[in-house]
Amino acid sequence: MERFKTFLFKLRFYGGHLRGREAILVGYQISPKKVMESYLVIEVTNTRENAINGMVYKLEQYELQKADLYEGTAYKRIQVSLKSGSSAWVYIKA
Repeated sequence: MERFKTFLFKLRFYGGHLRGREAILVGYQISPKKVMESYLVIEVTNTRENAINGMVYKLEQYELQKADLYEGTAYKRIQVSLKSGSSAWVYIKA
């Protein structure tokens, strides 16, 4: 998560405009296993008791493609349904 926050900061700093809102992702948790032993990642639990509070940011397609390149092969992007009923992209361990 910290790695992606750094990416978002760089994106904003170099001219990107981030618009975000709070959101809840149900059925996922922060994994106790880190990617490359350093970076947090979420994992599917499919249990309603597990939820992650976070932020959803509106990105343009080219910004999303930059995020994919930044995350590399250690992560994959999937589309999820949020508690609100809206959808979002998240990165999970590849």
